[in-house]
Amino acid sequence: MIKIPNKLIPFGNYKYITIWPCLFYKEPLVPIVINHENIHGRQYIEFLSIGLILLLIKILIFGSGLINTWLILALALSAFYWVDLIDCAFNKTDRGALERECYENENNLNYLKTRKLFQMWRK
Repeated sequence: MIKIPNKLIPFGNYKYITIWPCLFYKEPLVPIVINHENIHGRQYIEFLSIGLILLLIKILIFGSGLINTWLILALALSAFYWVDLIDCAFNKTDRGALERECYENENNLNYLKTRKLFQMWRK
């Protein structure tokens, strides 16, 4: 992950944000924060892989139109945030599955070595 100190990103009161493959931060990084953001990075990769699989299916069936290609990738990456919002609404919590996974495992610095694919939905 590319670590970028920055005063503009993240916005507002946030101190750290991962926009894969970059980690933007306002305050010094500590191992727990790096682990938390690395878990988000892995989640991003999983959502991107879904988008690439959908894109491959689309190309195989319908051919390769440039606008549709970018639309599918954009939808896959934006799904990352929609999944969390929907999970919050259905479970009536302040954290969705993605953020919950990060907070529950940020202290386990070996978590990413044992994490299974789409672990955020396995309970």
